[in-house]
Amino acid sequence: MNRFDSYRVRAFRLSGVRLELAVAFSIKIAGAAVAFLLNWFIARHYGAAGAGLVAAAVTTTVMVASFAVLGLDNVLVRAVAIHQRQGSLDRSKAAVKRVFVLVGSLALILALGVLLARNLLSTIVADSHEAGPYFALAAIAVPALAIARIASAALRGLGRVPLSQFIIGPVGASAAIIALALTVFAGGARTAVWATAYQSMGWVLAAGIGGYALVRMLKPVGRSPVPEPMLKSGLLLFAAGMSTYFLEWLAVFTVSAHYGPAGAGIFRISFQIAGLFTLINLAFQSIMGPHFAADLHERNFGRVATLARKSSLAMGASGFPLLFLVMIWPELVLSFFGAEFLVGASTLRILAAGQFLNLLLGPVGLIIIMARHEKLNLAYNLGSNVLAAVLCVLLTPVWGAEGAAIALAATALVRRIAAAIIVRRVIGVRLIGRSARQDASETAASEGSAAC
Repeated sequence: MNRFDSYRVRAFRLSGVRLELAVAFSIKIAGAAVAFLLNWFIARHYGAAGAGLVAAAVTTTVMVASFAVLGLDNVLVRAVAIHQRQGSLDRSKAAVKRVFVLVGSLALILALGVLLARNLLSTIVADSHEAGPYFALAAIAVPALAIARIASAALRGLGRVPLSQFIIGPVGASAAIIALALTVFAGGARTAVWATAYQSMGWVLAAGIGGYALVRMLKPVGRSPVPEPMLKSGLLLFAAGMSTYFLEWLAVFTVSAHYGPAGAGIFRISFQIAGLFTLINLAFQSIMGPHFAADLHERNFGRVATLARKSSLAMGASGFPLLFLVMIWPELVLSFFGAEFLVGASTLRILAAGQFLNLLLGPVGLIIIMARHEKLNLAYNLGSNVLAAVLCVLLTPVWGAEGAAIALAATALVRRIAAAIIVRRVIGVRLIGRSARQDASETAASEGSAAC
């Protein structure tokens, strides 16, 4: 293989990544649009208080389901992607099956715990048992969301990106908004608990689709051993990732405890609008994860740096129009949800600024995970989240939703800066300039191409 052929192969691989990114991004945008429509419908029909009760239930479901996943979704993507690159399909199947059983079992146990604690959680949020049914429905959704996340991760690792994004994207929200709208127009669904019920139903549907896809994929296999570091890596990632979900949950509950469900509803709507930046990030990560895992395993640091730079620029360009809109006209955006949400303009600006800075630093956190530096990932995540938790507890009683927004924005910025330093100094991948490892990896690749 001559140098021209080598460049042509590399260009073909990059174009393939761009196509995958386009597909994943399109599905993420569709999912974001449907989720936005669902949140708009809930806010307009049930007001800030109803939206706050739904937010408390949904964030509880997400946090507890993340606890059940144990960080194994990211580990599964990495393991399956490497096995696929090596042609070890049986090892991929065995890993998926083992993780599926473990996560499903733990999710059922945790769901029972949420069900038993529903009145306690309701007292914290609404100072009464009014929200008890919301948390009962949240408990039902925990196993479904956990299974859907594992199914999506397995399909991502196997290269079935559109289906994986469909499972955790538009399918659940679409089912929820259709069912809720039909019920409302038929004269039912007079309380916001119906919105929680249909969101739970959407997650059950997503889990069913993902589970069916996995059953078709998981043909009977031999007793292929799962690598021992898999659970250990998952626990380290779980400890880091869990704190992130906990902070969102803590912010919603802290605002609700001091300002009632209406305050939590206003904060949650602002958070979900700013969460569109996170969807852009997740769309890119869903594609880049398997590529980073395989290239880092082969020590191809040059290609990792190239993909990281391109994705950083693309994410920044994708998020800038949204940043411009919410920074200049936040009231216009919030007015779609109702007049009582207009007081969240400052909260929305703070959250949007933090999330956009998060985008500009690119997929540095993902590179750390795929490079198997789970302990460093745990350290910088926990450190930044402890700071944000302290800020949330201190600032929310004084400044309300704006204080909680400052806490979360500070977390995003501190976390990304720390991750960028680790990627540059420990892993040897520089988003700006070149490192010795990148030069060495490209030299080795050129020598290999010349040998061909």
